[in-house]
Amino acid sequence: MPPSSESDKSMKKIAQILCFFIAIISSAIVQAGSKSHCNSNEGVFFSCQLGSKFVSICTNPKGQSNEYLEYRFGTLRRVELRYKGTSKDTPRKFSRAEITGASNSGTTIWFLNQGTHYVLNAPVRGGPYLEVIMHGKRQLKLACKNEWAGVEGDLDAESNLIEVKTQPTFFSEVFEIDTKSNQQQ
Repeated sequence: MPPSSESDKSMKKIAQILCFFIAIISSAIVQAGSKSHCNSNEGVFFSCQLGSKFVSICTNPKGQSNEYLEYRFGTLRRVELRYKGTSKDTPRKFSRAEITGASNSGTTIWFLNQGTHYVLNAPVRGGPYLEVIMHGKRQLKLACKNEWAGVEGDLDAESNLIEVKTQPTFFSEVFEIDTKSNQQQ
C-alpha cells in the first residue's frame, strides 16, 4: 500500500474517534445544563432534581403580557403533572407562607390539585423538598438533590400570582389542623 493511503486511514480513524468524543461531551453538557422543565424563553421561579425526576415552577416568557406560573413534575423527557395559575385566576391558585418552628424556618409554596396538596418547602437549615399531602397526611417527601447547590430560582421571589397566607392558614388548609378556629386569612 502506498504510504499516503495508510496515512489517510489513520486520519479517518482519528477523526471518527474525535467525533465520538465530541458527541459524548456535547451530550453531557446538554444534560448538565438541563436542570429544569422550563423552556429556554421562560423564567425559572424554582427548579431542582429529586432523584431521577425534577420539579420546576416556570414563569411566562419575558415580554409576554399573560402572566403565569406553571408547576411541572417528572423526568426531563416526560412531564407527569402540570398545574398552571394565571393572572386571571380568582382566587389565586398558588399560596405562600413563612413557616417558623422551634428549630427551623423557611418559605413554603403550595397548591391544591384534585384533593391533593403539593408543597415545596425551602427551609433556612437543610435543603428544599417537595411533599405530597392527601387528607392531611404526607404521602410522599422528596428532597432536592445536592440540597441548595442543585436549586435554580428562588421561592421567595415576588409574584402577583401567589397569595400570601399565614402559618396557621397553611396548617389548616394543608394538614387539616384546627380548621374550625383557623379560618382562611
